[in-house]
Amino acid sequence: MIQKEETGTLTDLSSRTLYKQNNNISSLPDLPALTAGICRGTVTAYSTETAELTVEIEGRTFPARKAFSLLLDPMPGDSVLCHAVSKDMIYATQILESCSDADRTVTLPERVSVMTSGEIDILAQCIEMNAREIQINAVKSVTTSQKIEMQTDVMALQSQTLHDETGTRIVTSQTLKETVVRNACRHYGTDQLTVDGASTVTAQKYILNSKGTVQINGSKIDLG
Repeated sequence: MIQKEETGTLTDLSSRTLYKQNNNISSLPDLPALTAGICRGTVTAYSTETAELTVEIEGRTFPARKAFSLLLDPMPGDSVLCHAVSKDMIYATQILESCSDADRTVTLPERVSVMTSGEIDILAQCIEMNAREIQINAVKSVTTSQKIEMQTDVMALQSQTLHDETGTRIVTSQTLKETVVRNACRHYGTDQLTVDGASTVTAQKYILNSKGTVQINGSKIDLG
């Protein structure tokens, strides 16, 4: 906060804890003469790469920087709260009013952690995630959805126990390879296998047990 003394010079009051009630930030002197002050400005240009911007204050344009804590990227035309820490250093600390309803970008540091002892709810019409790698570590993960679509070049699933309960399961693949290292146990109410080409079973020992009738139908049956 800046206040003119009787001599006409400017005094930096930013280190004081008490201010006079009649101080009005809208009546601050021109920024080049300020040693510290807070005022309102309008963004005229912004660079997402350097976080540098220009602001117009009382008809004059000044270079400025986005404050580190201002995660939402400003847009030209936004009304911002400016903090002049010196005559050569102005920071945009808050976006007071938005100029449009266009899409916004939240810029975060290289690594960010979100921590809470409670719950985090995210409500949106659509959520898009683009990343080289996504890691989810949880004691329990529950996904409820009417439809899930996944497209990937390589998919690896590692689990001690996998439970799959599906009303109808349809698998379409150019090549399907399944390897069970130890034991494979399958239980079906009804099993039907249809192969357009040839079906081959290779085993050290093959046992077929049936409580009912074993029926083999073919135009030609060769038992070797």
